[in-house]
Amino acid sequence: MEICGKYDIDHAIIMCAMSWNLTPSHIDRLVAMAKEYNAHIRINPLKPVEKVHLASYPEAGTFYDRFFPFAFTVQPGGPQ
Repeated sequence: MEICGKYDIDHAIIMCAMSWNLTPSHIDRLVAMAKEYNAHIRINPLKPVEKVHLASYPEAGTFYDRFFPFAFTVQPGGPQ
């Protein structure tokens, strides 16, 4: 991310939302990192392809409870 910033290359932090990392502290750190590196953020929900992955799949309510507060803390189009 530092190299992208140095050369003014658009860049993003991509997170796969799982039950263990979809917490306020992880999201707060994600936002802090994006601000530090002037990066975009993208959060993708886990798409389980094997039954074993279901243990890491966040419940829908958890995903929305964590995602919506995050969505309202960032500026559309990237960090300001």
